[in-house]
Amino acid sequence: MRNEPPSPCDSVLYSADGTGDVSSVGGFYDLLSDSYDEFVGNWEQAVGRQGRLLDHLLRYRVQDRSLSVWDAACGIGTQSLGLAACGHAVVGSDLSRRAVQRARREAAARRLNIPFVVADMRQPCGVPTEAFDAVVCADNSLPHLLTRSDVLAALAAMRRRLRAGGVVAVSTRDYDRHRKARPVATQPVRSGGSISFQTWDWLDADCYVSRAFLLRREADGWATECLPPVTYRAWSAEELRGAAEHVGLQQVCWLSPADSGYHQPIMLAARGT
Repeated sequence: MRNEPPSPCDSVLYSADGTGDVSSVGGFYDLLSDSYDEFVGNWEQAVGRQGRLLDHLLRYRVQDRSLSVWDAACGIGTQSLGLAACGHAVVGSDLSRRAVQRARREAAARRLNIPFVVADMRQPCGVPTEAFDAVVCADNSLPHLLTRSDVLAALAAMRRRLRAGGVVAVSTRDYDRHRKARPVATQPVRSGGSISFQTWDWLDADCYVSRAFLLRREADGWATECLPPVTYRAWSAEELRGAAEHVGLQQVCWLSPADSGYHQPIMLAARGT
């Protein structure tokens, strides 16, 4: 892997000497873990719907049977829970310890047997190699990695954990469109008695800082919560395609939401037989 020149946004997630410092990302999701479902809208509905869509997609791409799946950025369990409910054997991992703890509680409440571990997707210690039919990395998790070398490390780790013929499914925001439009905020999401949205402050053509706001209705008005800023890199579809091919993944393609029914574009790539 080649060394990348520093980006103006690197200092937000990485220390000056290039050593990975993911504490800001892990800390962000630690704080978000209790209220994550409020940023989704109807989270229970999302768990079922995303699980069914990914189930259909993975069975079609691999084999029409129950699969072994590694959810490489499981968060509080959105995709892990949905896939397990569809009959798949799922292992989930995430950088955030508190998100993993909540995912375990959510799985136990549904009587689903899902091992969850705390791990960095670039070096996922404790996640076995050549063990899975599919790897899922959803909900715009990969763009927390701001340099190509780190994206390559994550995709290589995913490839190593696939059995021959297995498939990787990565979902991101539609950054080809966002890089042109450069939006400054997301549409508000209403969930029960709360409203959430994000602001985006672009640092350059590729990176932006996101701040998440949550408004909760109380008896005397609205209480506002603002989470710490977190940085994303708006990787283009072609950049991620090139990274996947660089680590040896094959048959790389992108499915739009219109193609898949999923709420974000999905990159699919396979490990050769």
